[in-house]
Amino acid sequence: MQSSGKKVSRRRGSAPADGKMASLNVESLKRKFQALNNTQDSVQTLSLWIIHHKNHYRQIIELWMERVREGKDGWTKKWE
Repeated sequence: MQSSGKKVSRRRGSAPADGKMASLNVESLKRKFQALNNTQDSVQTLSLWIIHHKNHYRQIIELWMERVREGKDGWTKKWE
């Protein structure tokens, strides 16, 4: 297979050249939110995961806000 000679450059973390992005695993993110606690390690782990999946920021924010609004499971109390 021959190359067209055009160099395709992509910024790290940007969408693939064909414009298709892998979908976000919502259940995985929900589990990560469920496991979140107020330790540095927990917050840092989730933060790095979110940075890695930044192309899905809208969906991440939606789920995060859903979680904050729920507040039923003591999520807000964990942070006091």
